Amino acid sequence: GRTYEVIDISERSAKLRFGEGLPADVEQPVNGVIRFSDGSDLPVEGAAFRRAQNSLVIILSKGISFRRMVLEQLHLRQKYPRLFQRLAANEPLPAA
Repeated sequence: GRTYEVIDISERSAKLRFGEGLPADVEQPVNGVIRFSDGSDLPVEGAAFRRAQNSLVIILSKGISFRRMVLEQLHLRQKYPRLFQRLAANEPLPAA
């Protein structure tokens, strides 16, 4: 299989970044495994929904639990506390 970076994720969708070649056409079935920051893997299934220049949005039919999403959010808050402080204070974020 191939590996793609997940750049946005929710319980029912994921946005993947890809380099060469589109991994799926719109409405084509997609399945794979999401690897979370703690190293755990979760199988997902769905269909390609929208594509952009170098990304693909997938609507998940077998998605991610709310509990798993909260655990990932807690991890991100612990790893990047200043980011969330800036967001809470409505401060501008530094340019990427």
